[in-house]
Amino acid sequence: MKAPLQALASEKQNPHSDTLQKAPPGKTIQDIGLTGNQPAAVAQRKLQEMISNSPRMMHLKALKEAIQSKPDMVRQAKHGAMALHQRAMTGTLSTSQVQLRRIEQALSVDGLAQLATGLRSIDRNTTRSIPARLQAGTAALHQQAIELTAPSWGDRSGSALARGVASMQPLDASLSVQQGRYQLKARFNPWIEVAHGHIITVDEVTRHNQAAPGPAWQFASYPTLSAAGVNAHGQALVGQAWPPAPAPQYSVRSATYDPVAMPAAFHALPPDLRPALALGQAWTQNAGTGQLEIWRDPLVAPASPRTNVTSHTVGTRLTYRSHMPDPNAANPASERVLSGYAETAARGATYQGARNYPMTTPDYHDAGGTHWGRGHSVDHADGNAASTSSATDYVPEDRDFNSGARNHEVQALRPTGGAYRAEYLYPPAPIRTNDGTAIPTFENFATYPTGGTPSFYAVDNLNYPADRSRAAITPYQQAAPFAPPPSF
Repeated sequence: MKAPLQALASEKQNPHSDTLQKAPPGKTIQDIGLTGNQPAAVAQRKLQEMISNSPRMMHLKALKEAIQSKPDMVRQAKHGAMALHQRAMTGTLSTSQVQLRRIEQALSVDGLAQLATGLRSIDRNTTRSIPARLQAGTAALHQQAIELTAPSWGDRSGSALARGVASMQPLDASLSVQQGRYQLKARFNPWIEVAHGHIITVDEVTRHNQAAPGPAWQFASYPTLSAAGVNAHGQALVGQAWPPAPAPQYSVRSATYDPVAMPAAFHALPPDLRPALALGQAWTQNAGTGQLEIWRDPLVAPASPRTNVTSHTVGTRLTYRSHMPDPNAANPASERVLSGYAETAARGATYQGARNYPMTTPDYHDAGGTHWGRGHSVDHADGNAASTSSATDYVPEDRDFNSGARNHEVQALRPTGGAYRAEYLYPPAPIRTNDGTAIPTFENFATYPTGGTPSFYAVDNLNYPADRSRAAITPYQQAAPFAPPPSF
């Protein structure tokens, strides 16, 4: 029989001894922490135990077991991804099914112009579909959405944002401005928001026909924004001078305007007398038919805006009014009057029918208690039963201007004949009357006496003086004609 020390020495010399392979009663080999007498093996086994028992590995094990125990979860995940892929192939993905990490970046007015200009340089002949992105690895297919890989935005200037969007090869892009913020969208299958942010301006109070203080700054009105490729929703900005903008690309014909329904005299209107249009649209005269047509720029107006033109002749006199759906109105059927025009009837030949107002006097009050006049875009005397009973012939107008100077100016045309035209300008969030009608901030009113000199007045509809004399309009007179509606 060996002594205890001799037995221990013998066991150390024999690494395969049964003594080392058997744990004491009630304990496992892991409990005693030994698998051999080599230090490297011990350390490796210890490390493996720490990894296997870490919270992350335990979570993954539990998730794997849960999925394996519920085959329906596997089927559901596969079905969701397959359905998304099918919708991507057929071009029917919804906005919520395409994800891109959007950025928020403030831009100056100059930067906004650079962004608009840069978007026009996007080559729409080299677009990449979502299925192509999935195949190229620039999009990832998940159970509930397809995630697009965001591009590098560089210094996040207007030009850098445009380059980033261009690098993604979208089907189209759009830029809009409203209430001091811009929104950049790109169309990959649905339209998705790419970037948005605050617009840095010198004076963010919306003004009209007024320059900001200082020689380094220039007033940018909504026609200027439109020409630069920005859908401004009628908003004016005061900011840095805009660089020359590329020519708008009016390439899509309006599907809602019917030139055949217009009188022949309508198609003979010169550019400055044509109806005002929704932003992003322009007039053109068809060389073959001679008819005026409405076309739109898909960059400025990605969704077709509906401009309605109602025109008719009363005898030989031409009248028209243009209007469009009222953005953000409580009533989806509400229309916003854009402009009105009429060739005046001679005295004694005016319309004598009843004044069939489509709204009540209280309807044209506002929440502040102001009573607005039910102003005709085409005067009652120059219209007919259809126009005087249509809501699209009425605009909330300052009562003193409506019953005062405007009436005097039109009456002065009747002895010799002539015409008048009114265009209405609205802020992004207009004041509304009790019946929800938007109140224009300004009215560009012009008279065209036969054989005489036209007069142009930029009337401040919100701050007109309490004076019904003809002279009250004099401070609003403009030396130059108003910019005509876009034409090409």
